[in-house]
Amino acid sequence: MPPLFLIRRATVADAFVLGSHRACMFRDMGLVPEPLFDPFRAACESRIREMLETGEYIGWLALPNDRDPKIIAGAGVQLRRVLPHPVEDPAGNITIAEGRHAMIHNVFTES
Repeated sequence: MPPLFLIRRATVADAFVLGSHRACMFRDMGLVPEPLFDPFRAACESRIREMLETGEYIGWLALPNDRDPKIIAGAGVQLRRVLPHPVEDPAGNITIAEGRHAMIHNVFTES
């Protein structure tokens, strides 16, 4: 039996949907009043577009597996560069780690 949903990686062309999901998520939590919704959605779209272009944001989108192109859910991570920092492994050895941390964002399902 085929899966009910397809999951695909978000592209720059998906910035509008991702920005809308983020704005709807905060609106649904009661944190974005209606007069601020459109400017907030536009700001989110713009920033997400930039972050997708630079690779700072990676998103995934879910679509029904019935050839309907409507995106029904999504989630993403923001990869942020961090300063070098000490870490201890389970054996008690200390090493220096550096690189990026992923922060989960924009987990949203259409209603």
